[in-house]
Amino acid sequence: MCGPTGSCVAAPVCDNGSLQCSGSNFQRCVSGQWVTELACGALGCNVARGGCLAAAGQACTGDADCGEGTCQATAAGGRVCCTAACDGACRRCGTSGTTCQNLLDDAACGTIPCPNDTTCRNFPPSVTAQRCVAGRCGSAAQLCVGEARNEGQSCSATNLCDDAGNCSVPKKGNGVACSAASECASNNCVDGVCCNSACNGVCETCEVTGICRATATDSACGPVNCSMFDDECVSNTNNTPNACVGRGQCRTVADCGFRSSNTRCGQGGLCNGQGICQGPSIECGNQTCSGNNVCCSTFDLNTGSTIMGCGVGNACSLPNGVIGPTMVISCDQHIDCSPGEVCCLMSTNVNSGEVRCRPEAGCTAQAIGAEIGAPPEMLVVGQLCSSEVGNLFVPCPDNQTCSLSLSTMPPEWRACR
Repeated sequence: MCGPTGSCVAAPVCDNGSLQCSGSNFQRCVSGQWVTELACGALGCNVARGGCLAAAGQACTGDADCGEGTCQATAAGGRVCCTAACDGACRRCGTSGTTCQNLLDDAACGTIPCPNDTTCRNFPPSVTAQRCVAGRCGSAAQLCVGEARNEGQSCSATNLCDDAGNCSVPKKGNGVACSAASECASNNCVDGVCCNSACNGVCETCEVTGICRATATDSACGPVNCSMFDDECVSNTNNTPNACVGRGQCRTVADCGFRSSNTRCGQGGLCNGQGICQGPSIECGNQTCSGNNVCCSTFDLNTGSTIMGCGVGNACSLPNGVIGPTMVISCDQHIDCSPGEVCCLMSTNVNSGEVRCRPEAGCTAQAIGAEIGAPPEMLVVGQLCSSEVGNLFVPCPDNQTCSLSLSTMPPEWRACR
């Protein structure tokens, strides 16, 4: 069209100030002509925005504002166009608009309930904060860590609690130190170690080895007095407190070792099988002396008569007012003696001495004199041939007769001479 100066000018095609998108270009109408202000390229043009659509990382109010990606919230609270998929729980678009930022907490995760307490761990009732784990809502297993407890206590048939709250430590084997039965695979804690059995009887111990065995002593065992028995009738005369003879068995008086009733003891006595020596019975005047008691025959110098009575043990004591020598008699016939022995009368003079069992060859003045260091001619010795039980059925040695008697003994008591 003709311009005001008469020259030919372009005819107007738009109203001044109008806006439009031409392809990806943003244009404004200037002097009736479209002028490209912005070349938006791949982002695209948007008249409402007055230019190009938003690029990644630029602010937006909705997806329509974005030339790339979608309009997503950021951790700071605004919204930008984002090319990464960050619109799930626990993830927000970063400020660059191309990567995601993981959150520490997100209300979208809701309340996460924790499991019930276990032997090894206490758990909180629930988790309402810090619920995100690596960009995802955490699970109860991840978030409900709990507090470890009961280290070393039994938590299953085979395991104990560890120091981190896990039921992961194998129960202890036999011989390992323990303080409770639940710590042991055997369920027996005895003497401070895990034991293969309950081992709770007398004279039992599991100490060190872990295997129940006998112990030498046990306070539950009382004292045992073996010295109250006759030495010849027991094999062990030791007195012991708290002694054991085997697992589960305290020592008793029976463990003193009673010798059989065939065992000879004392002066012609026999053991009774219960640790007591029972001597032969001796006819002693109007008494019978038995057990370990002897017969005492005394010539009373005051009255000139013979007095007989039983003495206590191997001792004779004179009755009140009686003065005189005494014969101690511990056998009155040869069967009171052990095999190979005879009942032998012996005296250092005609007024004192004893009658007891001796080896047959030793019932001579020469043999006894050699033993006691006395001249044979000072001794009166003979094999007993008569007593209150009557004549003895053992003949006197050759060239001897049953004729020896002493004033300290009644006439019924005679020896070979």
